[in-house]
Amino acid sequence: MRRLILTLAFLAAWFACSVIAAAGTERVALVIGNAKYDHVANLPNAGNDAADLADALARIGFKVWESQNLDYRGMRLALRDFSRDARDAEMAVIYFAGHGIEIDNNNFLIPVNSELRSDQDVEFEAIRLDAVISSISTAKGLKLVLIDACRNNPFLGSMQREAGTRSIGRGLGQIDPSGVLVSYAAKGGTLALDGEGRNSPYATALLRHIEEPGLELGKMFRKVRDTVYQLTDGYQEPFTYGSLPSEDIFLVPTAAEVRPDQSVSESLSSQIYSDFELARSVATLEAIDAFLKRYENQKEHFAVALALSMRDDLSAKVQPKTFSDDDGNSQEIALVPPPTEKDNAEQTRSLIRDIQTELNRVGCSAGAADGVAGPRTRSAFSRYRSARKNLGLRADGWETQETLSALRKENGRVCAEVPTAVPRTFDGDYVISIRRRWDDDYWQTTNRPDSAYYPGKVEPLASMRINRNGNRLTLVSAQAFTGGGPWFKDFKGSFDDDGQLNLRFTLSSHFGPPVTPYKVRIDVKLPQGLEPGRRLVYEPRRIDGQFFLNFLIRRAN
Repeated sequence: MRRLILTLAFLAAWFACSVIAAAGTERVALVIGNAKYDHVANLPNAGNDAADLADALARIGFKVWESQNLDYRGMRLALRDFSRDARDAEMAVIYFAGHGIEIDNNNFLIPVNSELRSDQDVEFEAIRLDAVISSISTAKGLKLVLIDACRNNPFLGSMQREAGTRSIGRGLGQIDPSGVLVSYAAKGGTLALDGEGRNSPYATALLRHIEEPGLELGKMFRKVRDTVYQLTDGYQEPFTYGSLPSEDIFLVPTAAEVRPDQSVSESLSSQIYSDFELARSVATLEAIDAFLKRYENQKEHFAVALALSMRDDLSAKVQPKTFSDDDGNSQEIALVPPPTEKDNAEQTRSLIRDIQTELNRVGCSAGAADGVAGPRTRSAFSRYRSARKNLGLRADGWETQETLSALRKENGRVCAEVPTAVPRTFDGDYVISIRRRWDDDYWQTTNRPDSAYYPGKVEPLASMRINRNGNRLTLVSAQAFTGGGPWFKDFKGSFDDDGQLNLRFTLSSHFGPPVTPYKVRIDVKLPQGLEPGRRLVYEPRRIDGQFFLNFLIRRAN
């Protein structure tokens, strides 16, 4: 009995130390990819970038929450929830791929439902980068924010200036984060490219280097910078803001090196021998593992080497041990190894998978039963908890057998059915405003400054109204806002059931002789959510080297 008490005390002390040591060892990551915007053209690679980076982070030991195409509320809730998950984490990472904007030296990340009709709307429809940085400020170790959102601002052409003194920057502005490392896909004031393949140049470089073993974090960002610079022929240069601590940081460390014998003090050596004798006398795999965990940094010590040998023997064949109960009857109990961290993680994942299955069964819509407690699963549990207030289930820490048992007792639907939106067709009238937006870079550096210039200036050229009725697309009317003369001809177009709009026509400039014809192409996929009165801005290319051709597409009915 005395030996059993000592064993339990030894294991309890080891477990307490392990809990303290492991409290700040978790690696967590939030990955957001906003690709399908409601009011501007979609981004071709943002969804791929987020999905691929989420997989890479999971492979190197991060617990990842991935979300695609979040609206304003979704982004706020994702950041709020992740802020709780990142508390006390050893490493906390946020990656965002999508649109970003800088106004008056403040940076904003754009949700997919933002309209941004004026410069003041950004405060109410976009997420401040400062809020993103603040969301991981409680992490104990590395705090890292990766922003692949330094693209050309697609809202600039339609944004009204409510405050004349407000400046709208190019790309994202420089920052000075405190205690957080922030990496931009392109340095402040410059633009990032989408790329022509599956991933953007910045995401390509991250994916190439983030899983490289033994690559120190500072050097990793230097290699990312060099890779992007090469991929874009010098056009794009990533930049990192903030500072790293003096010690090296590795996202993927090399295999731990065996430390040389550091002349262990006599008192420590005596303690190691004493603890080893206790573990050896108990002769269980639990006791030997606990001893080795406690002295994992003393592998050169003779007692630790013996314990390693004993663990191998015990693991090869678990030996039963005989105990006597209070009545003197002998009982043989098999000694099994304790569950490993991997086993515990798999058990948790299996439990969450079962909970997701039950949440779906009772109509709370948790999505795929994948064992990952993402935003949709948490939202589903929140709906179930609201519907069953009398059960007293906790809002946090809900991944328990208590939750699963409560769900399994339900006989039918619990959550109210969410009405599904009636699908709309794309039939109806659309008004397309054809404008030119002045190229800020050109007009700020040209030797022929124009006194009428101001950043983001947009001038109307023409307007056209089209009608879709099934497979038939008709030009209803067209109007020019510039000088006289032939200005519009050769109209052709198509508009399919998936929202893909393709238009071809010739537009002539009338800002002065000679008249210049432009072959105009519009190839854009309109979102299903483009309700009457809603708008989408599409900016395909530059004209004249001085302007961008800019289209504002509005659904009229």
